[in-house]
Amino acid sequence: MIAETLKQFQSQQNLSPEELGQLLEHPEVRKELRKTYKGFCFVYSSHYLRLPPAEFHPEMIDLLGDWLEDMLALVAFRGSAKTTLGNTLLTLWAALEKESPFILPFNETGDVAVLNIANIRHELENNELLIQDYGDMSKGISKNRSWTKLNLLLANGVRIMGRSRGQKVRGLIHRGHRPSFVIIDDPEELHKVKGEAYRERTEQWLRSDVIPAIDEFGSRLILLLNLLHRDSLAARIKNDPLFTYREYPVLDEKDNIMWKGKYPDMEAIKKQEQKVTSLKKGSRGTWMREYMLKVISEEEQVIKEEWIRRYDKVPTEAIKSGVGVDLAISKKDTANKTAMVSGVLAFVDGMPKIYVLPNPVNARFTFNETMSEMRSIALGLRIYAPPMFFIEDVAFQKAAIQEAERKMIAVKGMKPGSDKRSRLGTASVYVQNGTVLFPKKGCEDLIDQLIGFGVEDDDDLADGFVYMVLGLAEEGLEQDGVVML
Repeated sequence: MIAETLKQFQSQQNLSPEELGQLLEHPEVRKELRKTYKGFCFVYSSHYLRLPPAEFHPEMIDLLGDWLEDMLALVAFRGSAKTTLGNTLLTLWAALEKESPFILPFNETGDVAVLNIANIRHELENNELLIQDYGDMSKGISKNRSWTKLNLLLANGVRIMGRSRGQKVRGLIHRGHRPSFVIIDDPEELHKVKGEAYRERTEQWLRSDVIPAIDEFGSRLILLLNLLHRDSLAARIKNDPLFTYREYPVLDEKDNIMWKGKYPDMEAIKKQEQKVTSLKKGSRGTWMREYMLKVISEEEQVIKEEWIRRYDKVPTEAIKSGVGVDLAISKKDTANKTAMVSGVLAFVDGMPKIYVLPNPVNARFTFNETMSEMRSIALGLRIYAPPMFFIEDVAFQKAAIQEAERKMIAVKGMKPGSDKRSRLGTASVYVQNGTVLFPKKGCEDLIDQLIGFGVEDDDDLADGFVYMVLGLAEEGLEQDGVVML
């Protein structure tokens, strides 16, 4: 019975609560399970792991528990259980089961390091099942010694010494052992990482002090990082072939929720996003950085979040409507998408305003499907004003311009004349001065591409936006009395 239940756990973990309880009653079964990190977490950490696991947790646990992964870097969204799995519980398993002789968990500050060691110590002193199976790790130590807030010498001879970023590692020896297992958890501070000198010091500390101090045989280095800056330690390590590197955002590239036990639906995701979004500025920088793992560098942004202004409704007295089109005539999954961003030009208190309409098109079309979509958009925009489509006049897009004209769709070829960043820079002037307004809902992807230009993988909507704004601006300037700037 025990062997069959254990086999079932190892293969499927599809056990009833009764079977789980019976399984854990047997010391010999627990002894077998705890040989793997997955089994150790299952047996001793139910009070930590109260939610169903995330889709990425099995891979994360397998990597953390693989002693052959000697240099591992994990970047995960805030609240992903990264510290629980990669620091607290992993330190316990390494100390008790693997008996790694000298363990150094690092944190950014001394206060956090103290708290981390306190969490580890609490498990050693209060986890009854852990004490039952491994013994009291505080016993057998010299009577003149006691555990301190940063230093634990266990009864099995393992030392766990908490450290903070930048502290000396060189020369640390425990009973003839150099550090055998080093965990560096969240070593950078957000308000400091903007400084190039700070980023340089962080990597130099890792490369020149930490890594050379680690035992070269059978040792491990685990980095638990946040992507705080485009040049942060995580960004640098990502390109280092010596490290196994993984990123776990809260949503994958197809917007699938990666931890449904914590965020069961998109409503829960949006609620969490609202919690970390500034009501004053509508800034999504924290959400993108901490949860989507996409860094938007303020220094390199073409369009800043605080420039985005919203409108309640579009005036009916529009003088122009236009659609910026970025064509991609292919339906392959790897191809770029066709983007069509619509806008309306109107006057408010004597000043021109461009109202970006919600729900821009962003999909993969064939050539004929593109023409059909343009006709459909043209019909819908007639409630404001007959629309003009602005299409880049290059290469195969010339054929689209000719076909649109043949189908009686008003179209104007746009000469690029510069690179994408320069074109967006020209259009950004209208965003910054308040000429361009966005709807309260329906342009989230477009805004992400605009403020994350150069970071976001996709920029089709941003290109369509540029052609729409510059096209309407040019059309408007041709009207008597219209001054866009």
